[in-house]
Amino acid sequence: QHGHDIEALQLFEEMMHCDGVEPNEATFGSVLKVCVGLRDLRKGKFIHHCIVEFGFESHVVDGNVLLDVYGRYGSMEDAEKIFLTMPKQDVATWNAMINLYVSYNQEVNAFHCFVTMRESGVLPNKITLIGMLCICSTYDMLGLGEWLHSLIVDLDLDLDDVAMCNALLSMYGKCGKSDEAAQVFDNMACRNSVAWNAMIAGYVQHGQEHEALNSFERLRTEGFLPNAVTFTCILKACGSVGAIDKGKQIHDEIVNLGLLKEDLVLGNALV
Repeated sequence: QHGHDIEALQLFEEMMHCDGVEPNEATFGSVLKVCVGLRDLRKGKFIHHCIVEFGFESHVVDGNVLLDVYGRYGSMEDAEKIFLTMPKQDVATWNAMINLYVSYNQEVNAFHCFVTMRESGVLPNKITLIGMLCICSTYDMLGLGEWLHSLIVDLDLDLDDVAMCNALLSMYGKCGKSDEAAQVFDNMACRNSVAWNAMIAGYVQHGQEHEALNSFERLRTEGFLPNAVTFTCILKACGSVGAIDKGKQIHDEIVNLGLLKEDLVLGNALV
């Protein structure tokens, strides 16, 4: 719990040599998390062997952590083998597999995994749907994104959740549906910088620079402070419409905030 991973592993090894004391589900859950923290695949494989030896291979939580260990520090093939040999899969298992496919740039496999999950009768949760919406944003998959939005409504998931709203907002913005993005944005009970940036970036990406500039001014009037991402997006809008005076004003603000010294992307946007 307090980050002393090596000491935790040493205790586990002592425990394994202690007569009359056997590890249980809680033991394996803890030491597997240590393997994730230490990025130690070799130790993870050893603990996997112990899990099988002590008959805990059907424990879903341990299987999910094993999937994480093999996926992060082994290979996608290793993770798929663990996944296919797990006796049970819960929603966390499917989420882990989908996220691993995304991390290995295998978004098509992530989509097929999501479909198989639905066919198996497991209901997606917020984490599943946010991950799938991110895929839609990356690959301009508006049809799938709209279907996911309707699924969120059908499952009665929390549409006031900031992360969920940000994912929907980003998906609609990047797919060029600015009206739908604006509707999600206006209905948000609580907006954060991610939401503002997604809205502005969506406008800029699809040639609606004046709307982006209006959103930037609205951001200020509602008491939010722009960050490096906000400035980068709005500078692109200034460049596209020739708003040199606004660009110079933003340049001064960036310098006063000390952002230019540490953000190359922001410097490139100014250039």
